[in-house]
This record gives sequence, C-alpha cells and structure tokens, in this order.
Amino acid sequence: MPISSQEYMYHEGHIDDNEVAVSRYEGEDNDENYEDDLYVSPSNFESIIKDPYLLAFFRELCENRSYGSPVSSFERTCYFNGANSFAIPNRGDYIQPASQNIAHILELWLTEKLSNIGETIPILEEYPQISAESIMTKLKETVSSLNGLEKVLINIRAGHVYLLHMIGDVVVMDQNCERFFQQFPLFVNVSIKVQEHSPSVRHNTCQVLVAVEHVTMKGENRNIPLSCRFSHQQHQSFDGAFTNTRVASSPDGQTFCLLEELATR
Repeated sequence: MPISSQEYMYHEGHIDDNEVAVSRYEGEDNDENYEDDLYVSPSNFESIIKDPYLLAFFRELCENRSYGSPVSSFERTCYFNGANSFAIPNRGDYIQPASQNIAHILELWLTEKLSNIGETIPILEEYPQISAESIMTKLKETVSSLNGLEKVLINIRAGHVYLLHMIGDVVVMDQNCERFFQQFPLFVNVSIKVQEHSPSVRHNTCQVLVAVEHVTMKGENRNIPLSCRFSHQQHQSFDGAFTNTRVASSPDGQTFCLLEELATR
C-alpha cells in the first residue's frame, strides 16, 4: 500500500494508556501515482557483528535455516520528528499468532519511548545498549508472552528517514512522499522473527536476541563514548552448552546486541 495512503496512528504530546488518536495522512493530489512500496535498506547486522554465535542465531531466523518449527515474521516502521509527535502505520497487517504478543509489547515500548521527550531524541540519541536493555526488561515483565516460543529475534533500527530508503548512496523515494517525510524525518524500523517450540517437547526457556542499530552515513560519528565502544562478548555458562547472557557491540558503538535465555514459567 502506498505510504501516502496508509492509515496512521498519530500521537502528539503526552499519551495516556487508553488514549489513541487515529487519523489519515492527507497526501498530495497525485499521490495515487505513487509506487506500491518504498525500498527499505537491509540491516547491517551481519557486516558489523562478528560474534559467530550471534551471527548463527541471526541467520537461522532470518534465512529460516532451522530444521524445527517455521519462523514467523513481522515488520513495521514508525516515523517521528523528535518532538513527541509520531505516526505508526495502522494498516491492519495480518500478524501470525506466534508474533502477536511480541508485536504488542514492542508497540507499547515504542509508544512509551517516543512519548517521553527530554533533552535527547528517544532511541536515536540514546546508547543502543539502553534501548536493547529496556526492551529485554519489558519482555521479562511479561514473560508469559514467551511461553511456547523457542527463539525470538527483535531487530530495531533508527535514523534519518532517507537512510532507510537508500540503495548505495542513492535515495529511492518518490517525490510525492516528501511532504510526509518533512513532517516526520526520523524513523524506527521494528523487525520481529519468532520460532515456536516443537509441540511434542516441553520447554521452559526462550532465547531472545535484541539488536539495536543506529543507521548512519559511512564515516559518521555520533560521539558515542569510548566506554561504550566495545566489541567483546560477555558469556555465562548455561547447562554446559548455551549462554544465558551474551552481548556484543560494533566498534563504533552504533550497534548493540543482547542475547538472553529467559525462563518462561
């Protein structure tokens, strides 16, 4: 569906838990000629993170390499302006049952984040580690939502909207969308991939990988403190085979990954 004719949930100012404003973006007169979908650039995860365990986890879900249950996927992009005003597509997308609870939790997390504007722009000007840990905390608070799931991959990307719609150094975007993106020049892209446990086997844990990436131009330095620019991993033994906590960060500090094995009962 053309972005200019999508229905959006618009939020401005403080949002109460039960308050949702729904409206439709009014595009230009020639919006009906707009192409169906914008090109969305892929994640840089595989080229940045070198940890073999995290890469194997990422590829297994993204490429559906597992021999277990099929992988359910869901993706959505929220556009915002850094001044507690944002638009979440409300397109009535079908969400597979396995992904519904995770998608709902992330929408709540995103709404809370973008509604609370301080001296910095939410997510984009925070350390990626802060965003990743806050998502993991949100999941732990509603751990029952992970019941029956074997693996969950949550990939969050944030940046300027033009960096989301680029092939190489070329912006792939119809001019009819410029009005919308002038109003909401920043984005948060949320991608969820979920794999369920085999129904024949009972499990009490779920492995969750949260990856948060600040999408930047090549050579751009957001002045992430040196203390946050690490590329090593932290490991803790788990049943002699897995880890219950594993972290990795890109050398420039713009991408952070957190893998935990959470008890679901």
